[in-house]
Amino acid sequence: MELTRLLPSGYCSRFVPGRSVVRRLHFMAKKHRYTGDWPPPKVLQRIPNWEMAYDEEGMYGQDETTIRPQEEQTVITYDTVHTAGDVTLADGRTYPAIITVVSGPPESCSFHDGKRWRTIQKFRKKWEALVQTYLPEKKRQTPLDLKDKSTFPLRIRTQLLHQGGKQWQIEIRPNGSEKVWK
Repeated sequence: MELTRLLPSGYCSRFVPGRSVVRRLHFMAKKHRYTGDWPPPKVLQRIPNWEMAYDEEGMYGQDETTIRPQEEQTVITYDTVHTAGDVTLADGRTYPAIITVVSGPPESCSFHDGKRWRTIQKFRKKWEALVQTYLPEKKRQTPLDLKDKSTFPLRIRTQLLHQGGKQWQIEIRPNGSEKVWK
């Protein structure tokens, strides 16, 4: 049985029981890489724009879902895949969010309610709750209920301006439709 751990230096070490030798792998772990999960809200405050790390797929602990900070952090560009923002629920509660903006307006939004991520996504021009049927039932997030009057209408706002010079601000209604709000 081998155990692998990330050292403070950024290197990974592999420990093999019964041997007194610690082998150091020949790569540096990349900082701020997230695979299969979103960056913590505190990281999103400092690093709003994210891109896919497809060219790093296959590196230890990374796959096709890995995201990394985009070089541009002052404006949402056409290369931005995810950007930080916030969500305001119908009852006035506001939470940090990461918003998917692949080459255009928001098409998905995940917000952190202090305990877990909650996600809403656009499908065929209508917004709907994410239902993670691809995960075992115990690992699925509880889907949002669009009929919940304390949640919807829900407002999404990006932290940064997009290249058109405006923030994206969208209100998602209980019927899944959206409208721009100011």
